Amino acid sequence: MTSKIRQTAMIVANTAELSAFGVGELKTFAVAVKSSHRAPVLTVTGDLDLRTAPHLVALMARELRQRPALLILDLTEADFLGVPAVAAMMTGWRQWGAPSQLRLVARKKAILRSIHLTGWDEFVAVYDSLESAIRETPPLPKLRA
Repeated sequence: MTSKIRQTAMIVANTAELSAFGVGELKTFAVAVKSSHRAPVLTVTGDLDLRTAPHLVALMARELRQRPALLILDLTEADFLGVPAVAAMMTGWRQWGAPSQLRLVARKKAILRSIHLTGWDEFVAVYDSLESAIRETPPLPKLRA
């Protein structure tokens, strides 16, 4: 499958991991935005938490203002997904997303657990590969009572 991909944006931030003894190692958080013929793809690297989620939400909003039929969040390179970050992304998608469809790509157990614990997997289709998220048509999302 040949697809034309162009790099449209990247946010990189260094965040310090805090420990009981002070600042530990520096971690890099990055979001790369690529547009293919089918959908914009936001690829997250590093920890997605309360401090870094606003960067991702800002890029989501920018892409969703273009009204794509589909937006894909690739979390396969994310190391951590905090509940506040999930809440921020859900809010951003609800605020700017209609009528765009959102798909998530995740494989790591910790990331999938956060998605499941917050109930986000009841509204958004989750895939184990970017290729399947681009190619497949997901079932309709379940509505919560």
